[in-house]
Amino acid sequence: MNSKSRSLLILALAPLLVCPQPRAAAGQIDGELLIKWRDGPESSAAVAGNAQVGSTVKRDFSAIGWQQVALPPGMTVGEGLVAYRALDTVVAVEPNRTATIQLPPIEREPTEGGGLATMDYRTPDDPLFNQQWGLKKIGLTNAWAVTTGSTNVVVAVLDSGITYNHEDLAVNMWRNPGETGLDAHGNDKATNGVDDDGNGFVDDVYGVDVSSDGRGNDTDPFDEGYDISGGGRIYHGTVCAGLIGAVGNNGKGLAGVNWSVQLMAVRTGTTNNLNLVADTVAGFDYVVMMKRRGVNVRVTNNSYSLDPPGAGSQALQDAIEAAGREGILNVFAACNWAANIDAAALYPHRYDSPSVVCVAASDQSDNLASFSDYGRTGVDLAAPGQAMNVILGPTTNTYASGYAGTSFACPLVAGTAALLLAANPDLTVNELKAALFGSVDQPTSLKNKLVTNGRLNAAHALEYLTNASPPAIAIYAAPGGPHTASNAPIQVTFNRPMNQASVASALTITPTVSGVFEWSADSRSLTFRHDMPFDSTTNYTVRILGTAQDAAGGTLDGNFNRASEGSPNDDFLWTFRFPIPNDDFADAQPLAGLFGSLSSSNRYSWLEADEPNHVLGEYGLVANSVWYCWTAPEPGGWVTFDLSSGTAFDSLLAVYTGDRMDRLTSVAGNDNYGTKSGSRVSFAAMAGTNYSISVAGKDLFDVLNPAKAGSFTLTWYPTPPPGFTGVQFTPQSAVPGAKVTLFGTNFTGATSVLLNGASASFSNALNNNLDLRIAAVVPPDASSGAITVVTPHGDVTSSATFQVLPPKLSIVFNAAAGIEITWPATSNAIVLESTDDLVGGTWVPVTESPVVETGQSRLLIAAPGTNRFFRLKGN
Repeated sequence: MNSKSRSLLILALAPLLVCPQPRAAAGQIDGELLIKWRDGPESSAAVAGNAQVGSTVKRDFSAIGWQQVALPPGMTVGEGLVAYRALDTVVAVEPNRTATIQLPPIEREPTEGGGLATMDYRTPDDPLFNQQWGLKKIGLTNAWAVTTGSTNVVVAVLDSGITYNHEDLAVNMWRNPGETGLDAHGNDKATNGVDDDGNGFVDDVYGVDVSSDGRGNDTDPFDEGYDISGGGRIYHGTVCAGLIGAVGNNGKGLAGVNWSVQLMAVRTGTTNNLNLVADTVAGFDYVVMMKRRGVNVRVTNNSYSLDPPGAGSQALQDAIEAAGREGILNVFAACNWAANIDAAALYPHRYDSPSVVCVAASDQSDNLASFSDYGRTGVDLAAPGQAMNVILGPTTNTYASGYAGTSFACPLVAGTAALLLAANPDLTVNELKAALFGSVDQPTSLKNKLVTNGRLNAAHALEYLTNASPPAIAIYAAPGGPHTASNAPIQVTFNRPMNQASVASALTITPTVSGVFEWSADSRSLTFRHDMPFDSTTNYTVRILGTAQDAAGGTLDGNFNRASEGSPNDDFLWTFRFPIPNDDFADAQPLAGLFGSLSSSNRYSWLEADEPNHVLGEYGLVANSVWYCWTAPEPGGWVTFDLSSGTAFDSLLAVYTGDRMDRLTSVAGNDNYGTKSGSRVSFAAMAGTNYSISVAGKDLFDVLNPAKAGSFTLTWYPTPPPGFTGVQFTPQSAVPGAKVTLFGTNFTGATSVLLNGASASFSNALNNNLDLRIAAVVPPDASSGAITVVTPHGDVTSSATFQVLPPKLSIVFNAAAGIEITWPATSNAIVLESTDDLVGGTWVPVTESPVVETGQSRLLIAAPGTNRFFRLKGN
């Protein structure tokens, strides 16, 4: 489910609190929407609806039923969402957004050639194979004794493209049969500039480029790489393709999981890493279309996640499910956050889709790789993904070592699925998952970190296909994500027909939920429909005891170790949770009154797509936001919202006006109030005005770190009058023009600073000291005395006295007029004195009156006949 499209709830309390309307979703691309029409993207209703809104169609995704449109000039994404949601012919609409390629922590050492491997009938002669520890770890030298792959199996790589002329890939590239050979005029279909097969793409020989970097739909999916931090480029799609299907036993480079396979290149990402949801949807649309046209696409490889974490896409989920219905297994990388994602809304690999397999990365010692995500509910299995040797890809014969990431564990699983299909082309998605899950190796280090507790073993997976009576295992369970719909049924799919009564008696839900069981005709899939909606404030655990039996009387292998141990070892369990109620701007929690306090948490909350960057002003520095809405009661006035005590993490606090996310206006914000990691803001509230308050954490890329989110206490109250604290100000004395720092509380909104009645220019010292410090400049007309700070919520005068020191004199001899004396002060309290004798003379005030100019005093006097000395004296 896309958690960002829940229905709007408007609450009416005393006083009336009107919460904001729905807004656009995450990482949005200005001026674009994705739309699912009831009658399809090419229907008359779609034409009429787009005309009514004024949009222009950019692309139709006919195979999956969506459409990409450009909004009319001047229309915001939020306004477009409202306009399309008002059409009863629209099933769903969402913004086009970005997705993040899983760029790895890598140490690149490009090489060519390498030591020759020891030959045997199961070992290829590729020079770098001896360095491919990951292939040996998953048992491929044994698996290759059964099959080395098949050119009848097509694997689509949705990524940066593929270097399709690389020496280790060219033979295994898919070639579109409709774009090969000669046309009626004797021209090569691959280069004749004609859509020979009528699929909407010209010369799509190796696949297609559907990216949005200006090359979109040019049908050349050649890999131009992704930019990486610190400089350089990674040819991500080529690396993945090489792990799946680098030609084996050809005496060149290295070997892929499949020595023979067909690799379809689907370029969805751009060189500047701008991977858009619409482009990924377009990639799946192409794959599904070609599958329906007879191309045997059976597996897709996917190493990306949606931005920001927590924001899903119904269009992409529909695309994945459409591929699944066509018999395509969709393999996804688990991501490189080193986090337990069971409580995380990380899409698309956390979608509750039966065709999805989520892959973690393991190291050479069979530990979970240090960077890899994991989750007993959300990540299915691991595969080697550290210190990998790969095809580098910028030219036709380059290789590299030291690559790491779940991106490179993912293609080992996708490649193994293709190897299974080479052995048995008729395997269904469920049968592929059963073979992959039911054959894992289970090092102790992976226990309770993954659904299967294990790491991929290709040889065991092939053996699984020969077992007529494998143990019963669960290969799909839902709901599993953290953004579950309260009416979503519980669903489980098994690898074998099950004894329905034994499963029903073995299934428990905590807390207890009543309902009815429905079974598929083959007794492999159950649906439990609960009588009442789930409680959205509760986290649920579903357990199927190891006593559950299959139709032949065998018991459930809930821990995937291929042994019958009974309950509790063989219990299969998973958990699911619900989003924090006020996670989304549209679901902001109402606050009331001039005074209030609440204790809450932002753990497991998520940043929305076009959510402001709040105080920090940079994408990636803000995360874990929750929202409140507050209407200022009569008579209005200054109010303070405060997180400075009772908050367990480094927080941000921001206040806005505006009824939609794309129409917010910043009112106030704070990070690190004073020397604390808590936050506090004060602002002038207008009676009857609705204010949106966001409590957030920091670091989008570490949202699951317990130190970055957690419990907090939010209080609000009328802003107290200002007050001085400590030394009150420093320095204690200064000349006009010097800066003086005032220390106190509640200085926010100060309208003037007076030094013994003289008005000073001033500003807040630092952003994190909004109401704790003021930096004032001593005015030229200041005299010694107390300092007063004036604010709309009260005034305060210091008990200490500030001493105004005399400034320096400037004396210039003027032959015509005598001498000119100037000084940067205009107060009568500063007096000009003179004497004829510095040692024993008497200082007396100069009787002439100076001319007072802007910021200074000036005096012209006749040149004295003898020595004369001048000084300024303060009061």
